[in-house]
Amino acid sequence: MTTAATTPASLRFFHGTAAAAFAAFDPAYIAAGNVGFHFGTRAAALDRIRFLREQKTSNAQFSLLGKSENCARYRILECALDIRNPLRVEYIFGFSYGHLFETVEDEARRQHRADLLREINALSDEWMASDDDPSLRRGGSGHDAYNARLNRTFVRLFQALGYDGLVYANEIEAAADNPSSVALAKEDQSISNQPINNDSYVAFAPEQITILSSEAVKCAARRAA
Repeated sequence: MTTAATTPASLRFFHGTAAAAFAAFDPAYIAAGNVGFHFGTRAAALDRIRFLREQKTSNAQFSLLGKSENCARYRILECALDIRNPLRVEYIFGFSYGHLFETVEDEARRQHRADLLREINALSDEWMASDDDPSLRRGGSGHDAYNARLNRTFVRLFQALGYDGLVYANEIEAAADNPSSVALAKEDQSISNQPINNDSYVAFAPEQITILSSEAVKCAARRAA
């Protein structure tokens, strides 16, 4: 079930990144085929960075108290978002193509958009048939370019349906059933005007994002057992 949502202009959003310091989000990220830029609570951004770092090393943990050395590569950006009409969607271990097709089809039916339904059904048939093409499977020569085209198409379809972003309950980063995530969330209780219920938002374009501040994340090496 998808529903329209609202985004209060006073909300503060956070984005965790391993990229070098930058002044604006890169439109090439969207051009490469990503559905959008993700933002949420500071705790969720910290959890995202911890995941990124643990992909690189298994002997690190993040300091909640901020009393350790800076890891300059990892940063949290505090941002303001100009998302005025996001669509609330489910986020089940990421945005799978099957779920995205179901979401845009349901919304096109709700709005009686026969023109978009025809396009969505044709794209869905093409996507299901792509399994038979070895070049479009993961690792194939055409996989990345095909996925990039699909993601750009989903952004265009959401925009054609009148939405300028997405919002979802983030059950991955800073999830309530993760003890370390709960600790991160408690640390951030003093930060007002964050998204509620661990909601995260997706902006479709860099023009929707204003970077307010950039913070180097502090981390510490885990003690040997």
